[in-house]
Amino acid sequence: CLVITAKREEYKGFHWTSSSISTMCKKNVRFGRIEAKMKLANVRGSFPAFWMIGQPLVIKYTEDSDGNVTKTHVRGDYPACGELDIIEQFGTGDVASGEWGTDGSKHHNFTHTVDTTVFHLYAIEWNDEEIKYFVDDVLIGTSSIADDRLKAYRENAFYIIVNLAVGGSAGTPDESTNII
Repeated sequence: CLVITAKREEYKGFHWTSSSISTMCKKNVRFGRIEAKMKLANVRGSFPAFWMIGQPLVIKYTEDSDGNVTKTHVRGDYPACGELDIIEQFGTGDVASGEWGTDGSKHHNFTHTVDTTVFHLYAIEWNDEEIKYFVDDVLIGTSSIADDRLKAYRENAFYIIVNLAVGGSAGTPDESTNII
């Protein structure tokens, strides 16, 4: 069982430390079922997330003066690479799932009320046409990824991130909270 903890402690001018784990540069996935059984911190100021970021493969073609064409692979930028939120929770609210358009707009957003103080299985099933979101194997939403703003989800492999952030849009933890 992996436990990601945030602690109230001073570090480089910040009042909290927290952590994340990712498969970046280790394992990328493109299509299939991705799942994790998780219990989330249900505390004001906590922002737990199980999400994915695209590893874009942008191809650039250049032609020299002799007409020879060279193909170069160039890394793309965020948000064009895609962000897929399998699950996230801002503080003590409902959990949300969905993906962002490659133009930075939220394309789909599915919310679900669940007791986050107990373990639940959060998952997606992803193919070249759609992404299905599940909580405890119950479908909570389906996104078509045919839209051009979502081509990253058809073309890119993604790496997985599990993290616990503190503060920001999740609010500030209560003064009595020392560990999340």
